[in-house]
Amino acid sequence: MGHGVGVVGDQRLALPGSRDGATYSLLRRYIPTAAALGGLCVGALTIFADVTGVIGTSTGVMLAATVVYNLVNSFQKAD
Repeated sequence: MGHGVGVVGDQRLALPGSRDGATYSLLRRYIPTAAALGGLCVGALTIFADVTGVIGTSTGVMLAATVVYNLVNSFQKAD
């Protein structure tokens, strides 16, 4: 078992309306995709910051992080 899935199993957490095995298979399907997407976002942010020269200042780094955070929140609210 993966680390995140093991923690869920050890704490007896489950998704409402699903069997124990279904929770494991659902998490096993989504965790790698979420991790890859997160890595792509961080990589894109790094490339964007490097191209625009934002990394040089701490204000620029905070601005970039805030923009990404607000973008993620807006996507979550849209769903």
